[in-house]
Amino acid sequence: MPYENRKIFGETRQIYKAPRPNPPSQFTYQPKTIGGTIVAYVAIILFVVIGFAIFSGR
Repeated sequence: MPYENRKIFGETRQIYKAPRPNPPSQFTYQPKTIGGTIVAYVAIILFVVIGFAIFSGR
């Protein structure tokens, strides 16, 4: 759970610990995240497919 009990002014309260904020844009390259690697692989595959289509078509 992202909640944490802390003592504030002598009384215990449950504080919500927010996870790490998302980057401002989804297109920023994130090699450590699974989503970032999937996006990178999809981009590479699209570039290869487009390259093969151009080379084979003309």
